[in-house]
Amino acid sequence: MRRTAGSRGHRWPALAVLVATVWWLSAPGAWAAPHGDGAGDLRVLTVDRSRLPGVTAIAVAPDMLSELSLPAGSFSARRGDRRLPTTAVRLADGHLEVVLVLNRAVSAAALSEEQAAAAELVHSLPAGVPVHVYDDATATIRPTGRAEAEAAIAGTTRFSASPMDGGLTSVALTRPATARREFVVLTACPRDDPASDDQQLANALSVAGQQLDVIGAGTGCGAGLAAVARGTGGSLVTGKSPGEVAAAVDRVAHGLLAEYEVSFRLPAGAVPSVTLAVSAQNVRAEEAIRIAGPPAPPPHDLSDTATIAIGAGVSVGLLGLTVLLVAIDRRRTAAV
Repeated sequence: MRRTAGSRGHRWPALAVLVATVWWLSAPGAWAAPHGDGAGDLRVLTVDRSRLPGVTAIAVAPDMLSELSLPAGSFSARRGDRRLPTTAVRLADGHLEVVLVLNRAVSAAALSEEQAAAAELVHSLPAGVPVHVYDDATATIRPTGRAEAEAAIAGTTRFSASPMDGGLTSVALTRPATARREFVVLTACPRDDPASDDQQLANALSVAGQQLDVIGAGTGCGAGLAAVARGTGGSLVTGKSPGEVAAAVDRVAHGLLAEYEVSFRLPAGAVPSVTLAVSAQNVRAEEAIRIAGPPAPPPHDLSDTATIAIGAGVSVGLLGLTVLLVAIDRRRTAAV
């Protein structure tokens, strides 16, 4: 009798291990792939909900499409399976102005690097994109043509103060003449972060809905300016050698060329999210955006770490329950 009971008891742990293993493998997140943004993604920088049910988003097409002027039909918006009426225009086609900001509180050699990068950026943009070179004394932004911008870049001289000291914050609050204004800071990355008041600049750019990108010659740029750029949908791109700086300029230029203003109208009723998509040249990418309500939780409302921890806890609990059941079974067998 005991041998039979013992055999039955040995089956309990094996069964529990099987149950725990099955639960673990089927638990949400157990086989989840790591999340990340690839080079082929559609990025949504801003979403303007101020004119609901009309919504306008600034979206960046994938890198492979950045040099194309995509027709409006390349973009779509849908709520579930329902397509929404959508219009789209490339900002570089008459809807974008660029403000170049050279950090003049650097050495003469470093300023020359900034000037070369700025001139290259101007040539990378379509001739019709208005460009303004910020000169520390600017009270308002007056976009200029390519020739005038190049002359302003060449005539830039050293200055003891950082261009981030207050003046740029005030300019950032002025209304652009086009649909969108983007600031591009060119700096030799001095040891000290050139942004003297990061939070004020960040607030001004956020209120005005304007973007800041930073092209750095070197790797010494402080974290403050990088954080301001990221907060506006922009980025900090650096390079040590002239070739790397040229690649950084090319990356920022591609980002500017790939920005589109996508507008759509919501149907009646609550619409928690809408999926924007772009499709052209055998490239397709999409991004879901929240329209109303709190930020969307992860698919299972748990992080991968939390899911794994819970899975481990349940597995241990099942094994503990098995041990308890085996002990009870053996006691009953011994009593018989």
